[in-house]
Amino acid sequence: MVTCVSMLRAHRRLLIVRGIGLLIASLAVVLLVPAPSPAVGEDIRTLLRELAIQVPSREVSAPSLSLPDTNGAPVRLADYKGRPVMIYFWTTY
Repeated sequence: MVTCVSMLRAHRRLLIVRGIGLLIASLAVVLLVPAPSPAVGEDIRTLLRELAIQVPSREVSAPSLSLPDTNGAPVRLADYKGRPVMIYFWTTY
């Protein structure tokens, strides 16, 4: 019979393993991504070529996007036009 204590221990182990995996992945990103240099415009183009990421031949606007913030208020992507934006989609299982 599975007890509540054994379920909690298994859940704790799972959280520890996931945490260690996240830490290792974060360190890999920090160590493998080169630091930006002063000539950012050309460096970004060079980096994109090295990563085999295709740059659009003409400027393309991002699609309209509106999502709720943590308080439920809508946040529109258009409000940040001309500014760098990182969109991070996060989910739980």
